[in-house]
Amino acid sequence: MQHGHEAQQGRPAEAHGRPRVTVAESPRASAREVADDLLAAARAAAACEVGSYGRAAERAHAAARALRDTDRDAAAAARLGAALVELGEARRRAGDVRGAMEALDEAVELGRSSADSGGGEAGWLGMAYHRTGVVFDTIGDPTAAVTALRNAIEAFDRSGDDDGVARVRNSLGVVYSRAGSFPEALEHFGASLRHAERAGDRAREAAVSTNMAITTRLLGQHEAAITFAERALAIKREVEPDDAAGATTNLALALAAAGRHDAAANAFAAADVAHERRGDPHDFGEHLRSHAEFLVERGSPERVPDLLARALAAAHQAGSTALEAAVRRDLASYWKSCGEHRLALEQFEAFHDLELRAERALRERAHEEQRWQTEVALARSEAAAAQRERHALAEQFERLVSDHRDLSSRTADLEIAASSDPLTGVGNRRAYHARLAVEVARAAETTRACSVILLDIDAFKEVNDRYGHITGDEVLRGVADALRAAVRASDTVARIGGDEFAVLLPATTCTDAIGVARTIRARIATVGGLSAAADVHVTVSLGVASSDEAAHDASRLLALTDTRLYEAKAAGRDRVVPDGPSRLER
Repeated sequence: MQHGHEAQQGRPAEAHGRPRVTVAESPRASAREVADDLLAAARAAAACEVGSYGRAAERAHAAARALRDTDRDAAAAARLGAALVELGEARRRAGDVRGAMEALDEAVELGRSSADSGGGEAGWLGMAYHRTGVVFDTIGDPTAAVTALRNAIEAFDRSGDDDGVARVRNSLGVVYSRAGSFPEALEHFGASLRHAERAGDRAREAAVSTNMAITTRLLGQHEAAITFAERALAIKREVEPDDAAGATTNLALALAAAGRHDAAANAFAAADVAHERRGDPHDFGEHLRSHAEFLVERGSPERVPDLLARALAAAHQAGSTALEAAVRRDLASYWKSCGEHRLALEQFEAFHDLELRAERALRERAHEEQRWQTEVALARSEAAAAQRERHALAEQFERLVSDHRDLSSRTADLEIAASSDPLTGVGNRRAYHARLAVEVARAAETTRACSVILLDIDAFKEVNDRYGHITGDEVLRGVADALRAAVRASDTVARIGGDEFAVLLPATTCTDAIGVARTIRARIATVGGLSAAADVHVTVSLGVASSDEAAHDASRLLALTDTRLYEAKAAGRDRVVPDGPSRLER
C-alpha cells in the first residue's frame, strides 16, 4: 500500500520543540505589527496539532482582513494573501476541503490582481497554487493537482524563489508516485532532496527522504527504502518531533515489505499513537489502512474490522472521497476473504458508487472551469480598448493554448496510468468495472449475453512465503500473459485484487465462457517457468457467470461469479464452476 507521501510545502525550519502560537500585544503595538505577529504565529503553529494550527490561522486571517479593509496598499494585500494561504492549509488538515479551496482561491485571485495592477509578482501566489495542488491530490484529482503545481513552479520561477520550486517538485513527485509513474517521481524527489541538502533545510530533507522511501519500496528496493525511512524519522525527531507520525508509518511499511515483521509491528503501534496525537484525519486514515493490510498479510486479522472502521470515520472527517473509496474497497476484500459475501457486496457497491460520484464531480469541475475561462477571455477581449491591453490579451491567449495542449497530453498519460495495473500491464479494477457496466447495458439492449470469469491463483500466499515477493510478482505477470494469450482482442483482462483476475467476454454465453475458462485453467496448469528465479507451477480456481443469469445487473453478475469462484476453491481448487452448461441458460 502506498502511504504517507509528504507533499511538504515547507518553510525555514522552526526552532526545536513546540513553537509558540501566542502573541504578546503591547498597548503601543500597531495594527500592522499585530497582524505580522499573528501571521508568524500561524506559520509556527503549522508544526503543532491541527486544532492549534487552525485557531492560529483564523486569528491571523481576521487581523489581516481587518487591516486590508482600512489599508489598500500592497503590503496589506500581501498580509491577507499570506494569511489566506495558511488558513487554506489549516482547513485542509482539518478535513474542510471546501473551506480550504475557498481560502486558496481567494489568495490566487488576490495574487493575480496584484500582478495585473502593476504591483509585481505576489510572493504568496506560488504558495497558494502549491497548497491548491495538495488539496486536489488529497481529494483524488491528480490532473487538477498537476496543473496547480505547474502553475506554482511558474509563479516561483517568476519571483526567483528556488526554494519554492524545490518544494513543489517534491509535491509533483508525490502525485506521479501515486499514479505509478515512479521514474518521474524519483526525478522530482531527487532534485528536491539535493536542494534541501544544499540549503540545510532539514525539515524538507526529512519529507523528501520519506517519499524516496515510499517509492523505492514500491519498486522492491527494500533495503534502500528502510535506509531512507530511518533517515527521515531521525530528522523528524530532531527538528519536528510533533510531526513524526507519517515518517513512523513509512518505516513500518518498509520493514514489513522487507519481512521484518516484529520490528514493523512495533513501528505500527508507535505510529498509531503519533497519528492520533497529530490529528490529521486524512493521514490517520491512510495509516490505519496500512496497519490493517499489514495484519492481514501477517495472518492476524482480528483487529482489521476495527482499524478499517476508524479509517472510514477519518475519511468522512477529512471529506476525502478518494480515501473513503479506498477504505470501502479494503473492507470488501476483507469480508470476501472471510466468506462474508453479503457484507463484501455491500462495501463493493458503496465503493462503486463513490467512484461514479467522483468521476461525475471531476467532469462538472472541468466544465465549470472551462466556462469561467471562456467568460474571462471574452470580457477582457471586449474591454481591450488600448493596444497594450490587446497585446497582453494575445499573450495570455497563447499561454492558455500552450497550457491546454500540455494539460491534454498530461491528462491522456494520467488516464492511461489510471486504467492499468502497473505490475502486470492488464487493466485494473476501475477500468474493469467501467467496461463491465458498458457491456452489461449492451447485453440488456441486444439480448446477447456477456459473461464474466473470475479466477484466483491457488495458494498464492505460499508462493510468496516460499520464494519471496519478487518471484510472486513474476508469477502474477506470467498468469496475466497466459490470460491475454487465451482470449480475444475484444475481451477485457484485469487484475482486480492481489491474486485475483477477471476476464470480461462480450457477446458470449455462459457455456462458451466455461470453455474459455477450461482453456485458461489448462494453460496455466501446464505452463512452467512462470518465474525466472524458480521453477514455479501454479493452478487457478475459476468462477463463471453470464449477464442473463443475473437479470443483466452488473452487481448481481459480480456477486454470482464471486460465489462460484468461492465454490470452486471450497471444492478443492484447480477447477471451473460451473463445469457444464448453466442451469439458467436458455
